[in-house]
Amino acid sequence: MAKDRDIRLDMSTAPYADIVLEDGDMAIGDTLGQNMQLIVASPKGDWKQHPDVGAGAYEMVNEEDSVAWKNELHEQLRGDGMEVGQMRMNDNRLVITAKYRDL
Repeated sequence: MAKDRDIRLDMSTAPYADIVLEDGDMAIGDTLGQNMQLIVASPKGDWKQHPDVGAGAYEMVNEEDSVAWKNELHEQLRGDGMEVGQMRMNDNRLVITAKYRDL
């Protein structure tokens, strides 16, 4: 299965997520956006099997060193196999342009 296709999650209740069901089965589909959201929001240590994954956006709210955080986020996304094209703020929202590298 391609890296950007996996079990879809309902991210509307972030930071928690529910598995999306379609016709009683787990939904499979494009997960690039949900994977980015999970990496951005999760602090390091949240993922027991991968304790070094996470950029911890909620912890960065009042931090002054946003350049270091953006660099860390970029490395986290690259570590997940993404090519990051652009990261910018737009109306107080983080906008990331990325895609998974071809394997």
